[in-house]
Amino acid sequence: MKKNLPLIAGIAIPAALILFIAGSIYIPGIFIQPRYDFLYATGGFYGRPYRVVDGHLTVATGTAAAATSTIAVPMPGYPPAEETTFFVYDVAANQSREIAPADAAQLSLDTNERSPDGFTVVEGSSGGGFFPFFSGGGDYGARYLEGHNVSRKLNLSVVNGNYPYPYSFMFIGWITK
Repeated sequence: MKKNLPLIAGIAIPAALILFIAGSIYIPGIFIQPRYDFLYATGGFYGRPYRVVDGHLTVATGTAAAATSTIAVPMPGYPPAEETTFFVYDVAANQSREIAPADAAQLSLDTNERSPDGFTVVEGSSGGGFFPFFSGGGDYGARYLEGHNVSRKLNLSVVNGNYPYPYSFMFIGWITK
């Protein structure tokens, strides 16, 4: 046994290090769960200028709304504007449900990028790697909920219409209760 002690230590130390690193990555995801659902929209955002005012979704109307809109106007040659569809994302169930604009206006929203419990919605990457091992594709169209060293891919419902998926997602706000 004493003869094999260096061999046992040589195998046990890297194995313990691997277990420690894996545990430090995966254990926080078990204990830290996001609590705040969020509202997002898909479709064309050019037709109606939605905005959050005093914590509630509103529709600005008239020429003053068009003049103060922070949403860009489509360039010539782009597809026509389409109707905006709203969804509530349930973080506990990892799914979306469509919601009527009138119901979305009743929600209390926090428009900060970071939720009150410290999570953000981020885009996936466009691939990468290093020469000569470039990875193709990536997951640019995907969205993730990240925070507290935890990252979870979101299962979003998206109405594609005239615009491809990455361009048809718009985060609106965290639903505060």
